[in-house]
Amino acid sequence: MGAIPVFVELKEEDNFALTNEKIIELKVQIVKYKPKIVWIANPNNPTGNVISEETLEEIVSLAKEHNTFVVIDEAYIEYLEKIGKRSMIKLTGMYDNMMVLRTFSKAYGLAGMRIGYLISSSKDIVEAMLMLRTHFPVTQLALNMASLALSDKDFLRYTQKATQELAYKLFYKLDKLKSFRYISTATNIFLLGNNYLSDKELDSKFKEKGIITSYVNFPQKKNNRFLRITLRCEKENEYLYKTCKKIDSEYPPQQTYQDGVSLAKGQHA
Repeated sequence: MGAIPVFVELKEEDNFALTNEKIIELKVQIVKYKPKIVWIANPNNPTGNVISEETLEEIVSLAKEHNTFVVIDEAYIEYLEKIGKRSMIKLTGMYDNMMVLRTFSKAYGLAGMRIGYLISSSKDIVEAMLMLRTHFPVTQLALNMASLALSDKDFLRYTQKATQELAYKLFYKLDKLKSFRYISTATNIFLLGNNYLSDKELDSKFKEKGIITSYVNFPQKKNNRFLRITLRCEKENEYLYKTCKKIDSEYPPQQTYQDGVSLAKGQHA
């Protein structure tokens, strides 16, 4: 849309979390640049990390002082227990500069319906959105399916529990591999990398085995070794693990991966 993005670069050594240092950096950027919009995904995509509601409120409050809108993208929040406590929806009445986005494409499993919604207490924001959106943006079938999904609390609880269990089982096995590293997640997506392979090399090996992944385009990061993986059913997760185990066996333990270069023991970048 012609916007000029300003990024807060998250560090791998911090598991790509929004640390106190990065929160301060973000606040400084809000004061310095006075951006039109601050966009935050919570839980984050693709890391699966969660930002506390206290931290988010600090950011929204500061942004309001500088006439900046804040979008909180909560596409993956249904994977968390105690959603109401985690969500910023409860604070929309206090901050008219905040918009919260939700979707039925993730935990509800209705990606094909292409339906989501925005919540804001600002009449101006709502009217502006109504002016810009297309006529009949969703189908009646999608609306009916969304309504049914909202009423099915048992399915949502099952999804939360099953996702947590699947993640635990897969990560327990991945911990045994010497060459792989993952970023623990609160959602159904996580980052997986190999110490010896770049993201493109690892993706190629996965594709040979019929495993489709997503690239992670970290801003300002020249070299990347992580891919975004979706937790699947237990059978498919086991297939992913066995593929990783086979890749793991191909490399000696003394190698490492640094800044896009494979290094043998005793070498330095």
